[in-house]
Amino acid sequence: CNRGHEAMTRPDNRAASVELIRAIVTDTEPTPEGGGTPEDGASGPAALVDERYIERFLAHYGLAGLAAARQKRDRRIGAPLLLSPELEAALEPYRVRTALETGLRMEAAERCRAVLADDGVRSLLFKGGALVRDGVYADPGARLLEDVDVLVRPSDAEAAVLALGRAGFRAWTPWESTRRQWLSAFTLDTPDAIAGIPCTIDLHWSTRYGALRLATAEDEDPLWDGADIASGVPSPEGHFVLLAEHFLKHLRVLAHLRGLADLARLAPRVTSAEALLHHARARGAEARVRLVVRALGDLHGVRIPSAVTEAFGADAGAAAAERRYLSPHRLYGAFPLRTSRAGGLLMRWRLEGGVRNGWREIMQVLAPPAPWLQARYPHMPGGSAGRRLRYAVALAAWTVGAGRSPLSPNQD
Repeated sequence: CNRGHEAMTRPDNRAASVELIRAIVTDTEPTPEGGGTPEDGASGPAALVDERYIERFLAHYGLAGLAAARQKRDRRIGAPLLLSPELEAALEPYRVRTALETGLRMEAAERCRAVLADDGVRSLLFKGGALVRDGVYADPGARLLEDVDVLVRPSDAEAAVLALGRAGFRAWTPWESTRRQWLSAFTLDTPDAIAGIPCTIDLHWSTRYGALRLATAEDEDPLWDGADIASGVPSPEGHFVLLAEHFLKHLRVLAHLRGLADLARLAPRVTSAEALLHHARARGAEARVRLVVRALGDLHGVRIPSAVTEAFGADAGAAAAERRYLSPHRLYGAFPLRTSRAGGLLMRWRLEGGVRNGWREIMQVLAPPAPWLQARYPHMPGGSAGRRLRYAVALAAWTVGAGRSPLSPNQD
């Protein structure tokens, strides 16, 4: 059905539709030409958008509520409206349902944090939950939450899991203390959730998304630096760096466009280039932040403070690889955007560090250290050789598309 619809869509409609989607995702105004970059092939302001394509695209990526919320805001402040009455009517039910689900999941997040606080465990929200909590998304119907991410310190991970278990939170997998040494998160569902609307808590003790094989650190996560502990939200600068890494991590397998929307809306709150640079260096993510800052400003029309672009050397135009992989035409011009496993890794290395960095990552994945494997497969018979064989078989199955990555959580 998707391919049939693609064939019926005229190029001029697609270019105008891409531009409208770009404006919605980035919370900017459409360009008069109807296209953001030369490769978009914009045909002029008179081009009509394909409303059926836009609705299906926004619904597919969980952005329909975002578009409807913007329309309501623009009407309230007297700004030009982006959507026709028909398209607005089609998208409004998504906003209402998103508001309901987000409200319930934010209640679950507050319940989780209260349980942890009672047990003496400090916590932070991050990603979507923090952006709703902090008012970056004023309308809860604008930000779809599939779960809520909560950060605790590594030393508090086991205490946090046990406290939530006593409070009735249901773990997806049995807790084992060795988990903290090979992965960075543990997932639980809240008790008494409404049928059909699960409220899931992703409890993290590390947010280091940069590496393919997560190596959890015992030291304090950089996200705590400058965070508002009382409100339970990170600093804008620390959060922006984390979101940049998270967006690029997902880009090799799917277009995480909610993450791009998050970055565009958080960018105006980044007031300290020095703090942003500090957080990027703490994560070893200077190149990734430079890439995201340049793409947001040069390709997607987001206003980035000049001090930030200068601090990261991102004031030059986007490079060829960035235009190829991050242009509005690629991200919004078709759906679902899929890439092969090998193609995704090649894109990651072309964008982020070249062949040398790629080979380093390959070796980290192919040959994890013995303590990591022991923590990953604590009950595996056959010693180190048996664990390496099991890991190699799982990795080979993932490579050919016959299984999940042995680096992924919650496989049980």
